Amino acid sequence: MQKVQPYTGNEPYIFFSYAHRNNDAALQIIGRLMNAGYRVWYDEGIDPGTEFAEIIAAHVKGCSYFMALMSPAYLDSEYCKDELDYARNLNKPRVLVYLQDVTLPDWMQMRLSRIQAIHKYTYQDENAFYAKLFQAQGIRTCLKEGYAGDGTVPAVKKKPVARVPERMEMVQPKAVSPAKRIEGLFPMALLKEPVPVTALDESYENEQAEKLKKLLSYFKIPSQLQGVVHGASVTQYVLSFGPEVKVSELKAIEDNIARALDVFAVRMEIPIPGTKYIGIEVPRKTLRTVMLREVLQSEEMQYAKGALPVALGVDISGRPIICDLARMPHLMMGGVAGAGKSVCIHSIILSLLYCRTPREVQLMLADPTGVELQMYKALPHLRCGIVSDPAEICARLSELVSEMMGRYTHFQEKGVRNIDGYNAACGDTEEKMPRIVFIIDELSELMRTCKNEAEEAICRLSQLSRAAGIHLVIATNRPTAGVVSGMLRANIPSRIAFRCPTVQESRILLDKSGAEKLMGYGDMLYAPSAAPSPLRAQGCFVPEEDCQRVAAYFSANADGGVQFSDDQKTNPAEMSDELREWILSIAEVAAEYGNALSTSLLQRKLQIGYAKAARLMEEMERLGMVAPADGPKPRKCFLTPAQAKILLAERKEP
Repeated sequence: MQKVQPYTGNEPYIFFSYAHRNNDAALQIIGRLMNAGYRVWYDEGIDPGTEFAEIIAAHVKGCSYFMALMSPAYLDSEYCKDELDYARNLNKPRVLVYLQDVTLPDWMQMRLSRIQAIHKYTYQDENAFYAKLFQAQGIRTCLKEGYAGDGTVPAVKKKPVARVPERMEMVQPKAVSPAKRIEGLFPMALLKEPVPVTALDESYENEQAEKLKKLLSYFKIPSQLQGVVHGASVTQYVLSFGPEVKVSELKAIEDNIARALDVFAVRMEIPIPGTKYIGIEVPRKTLRTVMLREVLQSEEMQYAKGALPVALGVDISGRPIICDLARMPHLMMGGVAGAGKSVCIHSIILSLLYCRTPREVQLMLADPTGVELQMYKALPHLRCGIVSDPAEICARLSELVSEMMGRYTHFQEKGVRNIDGYNAACGDTEEKMPRIVFIIDELSELMRTCKNEAEEAICRLSQLSRAAGIHLVIATNRPTAGVVSGMLRANIPSRIAFRCPTVQESRILLDKSGAEKLMGYGDMLYAPSAAPSPLRAQGCFVPEEDCQRVAAYFSANADGGVQFSDDQKTNPAEMSDELREWILSIAEVAAEYGNALSTSLLQRKLQIGYAKAARLMEEMERLGMVAPADGPKPRKCFLTPAQAKILLAERKEP
C-alpha cells in the first residue's frame, strides 16, 4: 500500500474523518459531497503506522472545514480524540461536525463544547440533511472538482465512493448569490501575524471543574455541568440548576468561588442568552492574544455588509465580533488606564482604513494628550487636523453640529430621509456625502475644561446625527458621574466597558455591575444598543508598529484626493504663484495653532505685511482652503501640510 502525503495545495477543502471505515452513512455522505463537486479528503487506505497521526494532524490543521459523523464506530476509534483536539484548535471561521443519534460520553461532550460554532445536523431524513449541508455558510469555498487525497488512495471495495446509489435522489445546492467581499485598502502584511493557539491544559481545567462542583455541593446547591467554553481570557463553565435554587444564593457565593478556584474574580452570566443555563466565567491560567489581523481575515469581516464595519475582537467562544458603527450609531468606552481603550481606538481606526476610502468616510480625531493619535496626522481620510486643545475640540463639535444641520437641508431638497437615500439619489455628476466619524480619546479632560459647551454639542449630535451619517466614538479613563453625565448615558446607547476600579463606575457605564471583575489587557464587556445583556469579549491587540506602518503606507500612497470644505468653488490647482510660494508655510502655521488662521497670525509668523497676508487669506477663502470670516474669530483652515505638499507636487507635473 502506498503512503499518502498531506495535500499541499492552496485550495480550500473538507477533511472528512473516515476512521470508522465501514459506516454506510459516511460512504454516502462522502459520495454525495464529491458528486456535488466539493473537495473532500478522507483517510481511508492509510496504514495506521507511526506516521498516521502526523498525516492526520497535518490535514486537519490545513483543511478549511472538519467533518465527522458521530457514530459508535467513530467514538470507539483510536484516533477520534486526537482528531477532535486538532479540530478544536483550528484557526478557522467555522468547524462543521455532523451528529448521528448516539449517546455521547462525557469526554466527547467536553471536546464538542470547545469546537467553534458547531452546526449539529441529525442524519435521519437524508434529503433534509443534505439540503442543510449544502446551504451551510462558507462551505461553498470548497466547491470544485472533488478529489481524495493525492490520488494514491485505493478505491473503496465494498461501495464505490465516487458514485451515489441510484436509489438516492441528488439534492443540488440551492443557488445562493455570492456575498460581496471587502477589498482591503492596505496589505495585510503590514499587520503582525496571529499568535499560534497554545494547547489547553486539560488537567488544570478538569481540576477547576471538580473544585467548582465540590464547592456548590458544600453550599447544598445542586447543579449539573453542561459544558465548558474556552475563550481567549476566560473559561466559562455552563451549569444547570433546579428551579428551587435562588439566583441570589449564587450571587452571594461569588467571592467563595473565586477563593476556591484561586483566581482574581469570577463573573456570572445569569442566564446565558437563549438558554436556561448559568455561566460562571473563570480567568484562564494563560491568556491568548487576539491580533487584529486574525479578525480582519475572518469570514465575518471579509463579507461584512455594514456601512462602517469595525473589528472589535472575539467573543467567549472564539467567534469574531464585527460591529457596524453606522447602526450603533455612537459608542462610549471607559475603564482604567492600561485596560485597552487606546488599543480599541486603534482597532476602530484601522478597521475603517481597511475597508472604506476617503470618499466614503472622513475621520476627525481629538487627542488631548497630543501623543496617542499623532501617527495618523497624514491620513487622507482626515477631515481636519488632529486636535489637542480642549477649547478647539469644542469648536470642532460645534462645527459638526452646523454640518449636521446643513446636511438635513440637503436631504429636504432631495426629498430623502437619510444619507443613504441622499447618496442613492445623487447623479453621476453630483458628489456623494461621506460619513463622518469623530473620535475623542479622553472625555474627562474635555469635561473639566468646557463641560457645558461639550456636553451640549455631544448631546445634540448623539440625538440627531444618525440619519446625517455622523458618528461619535468617545473614550474616558474616568467613567464617573461627573464625566459621564446622565444626558450622555441616555443618548449614547452602545457601550464598551473595560476593567473599572469600582462597581459604581461599572454601573455608570453599563447600568449594571461586572466591569470591576474584568482582567484588563483587552478583556471587555460589549453592550450594543440592541443587546439584552453585555457580551464578554477579548479585544484585538494592535502593536504601535502596526499602526505606524499602516499610517506610513497611506501617507506614501496618497492618491491626491485632497479633501477641502464642502463650499469649495475653484480647483485648488489654480492658485497664484504668490500663494504657491507660501502655501506650505501657511499649512504648517495652521497645524501648529489647531487649524485656526487669521490675518494677524500670518503677519507675525511669516513676517509679511498686512496687504500680502490679507491677499493670501482672500485667495485661500476663494479656493475653499479656509472658512469664511466669522467676525473677530480665527478662520477654520481645511489644509494640512501633507495636502499642501500634494498640491505643490501636482503643480510641478507637466
